[in-house]
Amino acid sequence: MTAAAATLTQVAAVRLSLGAHEPAKRQKAGLGAGVPAEPGFVLHELPLLRSRALLARNSGDMLGYQQFLARFREKALAADFEGYLAQADAMA
Repeated sequence: MTAAAATLTQVAAVRLSLGAHEPAKRQKAGLGAGVPAEPGFVLHELPLLRSRALLARNSGDMLGYQQFLARFREKALAADFEGYLAQADAMA
């Protein structure tokens, strides 16, 4: 996920918290689309999972939030990325 995509995700999360669900859902659907990366590339997957977790939480999908957060934490732990692991723990 590029820095621009991460910023757009944060904007979508704010939109959801303000009640603008349709624009945020369209933005969520495009996350990761058109990004040239190998499937499973951890530096692509980690920010994408984090962003999807945040969007799920802000849209009220707590089950989705927990699932994306668990996958985010699991991948961060497997890759031994302490920064992402700290982010996952802070989100729990």
